[in-house]
Amino acid sequence: MFKKYTPSKYTSYLLFLLPLFFFFFIDMNRETDIWFLFSHGREVLTNGIPHTEFLTIHTGLSFVMQQWLSSVLLYFFYHYLGDIGLYIFIFIINIIIMFFIYKLCMVISNNKVYSSVLIIVLLDLLLELIFIIPRPQIFSILIFIIELYILELYIKNKSKNSIYFIPLLSILLINLHCSVWPILFIFIGPFGVELLYLYFKKKDKRVIKLIIVSIISILVGLINPYGIDAMTYFLRSYGIKEINQRIIEMHHIGFIDKQTTWNSILLIAYTIILLVIIYKNRRKISIHQLLFFLGTAYMAYTNLRNCSLFFISTMPYISTYIKIKDGKDTNKPIIAYLICLLILIGACTNSIINKNYKLSSNLDKIVNYLDKNTNKNIKLYTSFGDGPYLEYKGYKTYIDTRAEVFLKSNNKKEDIFIEYINLISGKLDSKKFLNKYKFDYLIVSEEEQLYDYLRNNNSYESVLESNSRFLFKKR
Repeated sequence: MFKKYTPSKYTSYLLFLLPLFFFFFIDMNRETDIWFLFSHGREVLTNGIPHTEFLTIHTGLSFVMQQWLSSVLLYFFYHYLGDIGLYIFIFIINIIIMFFIYKLCMVISNNKVYSSVLIIVLLDLLLELIFIIPRPQIFSILIFIIELYILELYIKNKSKNSIYFIPLLSILLINLHCSVWPILFIFIGPFGVELLYLYFKKKDKRVIKLIIVSIISILVGLINPYGIDAMTYFLRSYGIKEINQRIIEMHHIGFIDKQTTWNSILLIAYTIILLVIIYKNRRKISIHQLLFFLGTAYMAYTNLRNCSLFFISTMPYISTYIKIKDGKDTNKPIIAYLICLLILIGACTNSIINKNYKLSSNLDKIVNYLDKNTNKNIKLYTSFGDGPYLEYKGYKTYIDTRAEVFLKSNNKKEDIFIEYINLISGKLDSKKFLNKYKFDYLIVSEEEQLYDYLRNNNSYESVLESNSRFLFKKR
């Protein structure tokens, strides 16, 4: 059936609109981290780059703002252009991601338009489903796709000088999202291995230029406000058992909870499809393609946040093996374009009406109470997920979702995150914990052990309940 299907490039381009249509149904409130990112951006624009943690009740914590430039960009659009401005900014970044996926697929598939556009649809829909949200990862995903595009141009001899842009990507990544900076060089690895093989087989000297560019890219990583501390940030922040257990995106493949289960099913299904494709085309698979599959598959299965890397580094290669050929160019299907444009405008209008673009929090009622009855200098306890919003509103909290910031390996003072895990798991006595910090107010949920202690303690009174959160005040 599909062997005779030969769509023209103009018909193929209509598929571009599918991911754009789906984008307007994304809920921007999927991620609470956005609030501490706003706080970071506000701090940088107001007081400059911080080196001491400034959002919590803890003092003297050494601090590396590992995504300072991402925070500035996100806060700038939100503060000056509002929710809709931030929404448009994410939409534009998504379009740029789609563009470079297309360019990457075109290089890999030797300019097969339909195959390339089809991969864009599949890959970008996957990214939108999980990863296209206001977080630094949208910038790092874009950078990795551009890097792959540059490297593919180089290894296919379509550009001898393209790799000179990699040091620029290194500078951008170290400032936008330094915790994933080493992955820039992990992605270079498979190409280096293949070029090394060509060096010994055909005396192809391109590997020497790649090594030189890689060394330069490492050195320019020092161009950031924190120097070597930013470059080594990942060494102090990942592989921590307590963080991996607590944060869903750090889980390995499994069926622990609903989100992990769905992500695992998606990962397994995609892996099976990829294995079938590789087996059927095993004689055509290049060294770097095979290494990408093995390496990023391992990364994804041991840490689900790496699924995006697995998808972007393997799916574009499928465009080579799609059997459908491009037809001859025909007149542009103007009517079809207009119909799709109207549908896209309708989806955008629906998104605005339903306020998918609007950021909100279920803690507003509690914040309003605190604003009317106290001041910003109180000592406030919040759980892990509630901290960022209260901090954005000007209150100093006990902890927030920046888990690695509260590790002694980073802050050089105390393992606060481990203390918090011990508290919610019952290993730390609630009375001992409260005596240490002497909170003025506490925001807790019924699931927390601390809730039972406060409810039965005459030293505290419950003053407000909102959206399954209870605000306790010290008498």
